[in-house]
Amino acid sequence: MCEYTKNYYIYTSCVDPGAHFFGTSVDGKREHRCPRGPHERYIVVPGHCPLCS
Repeated sequence: MCEYTKNYYIYTSCVDPGAHFFGTSVDGKREHRCPRGPHERYIVVPGHCPLCS
């Protein structure tokens, strides 16, 4: 199982999370990734998206 992921942080009110993320981070080690890694993970954070307002 691949453990290499790129995390995108989005607000709960966002209607376009693919374009309006406000931060990123990486989990895992590049050396242990699968050929399709890094995988994407969206982490929802309470708040109001300033771009969707």
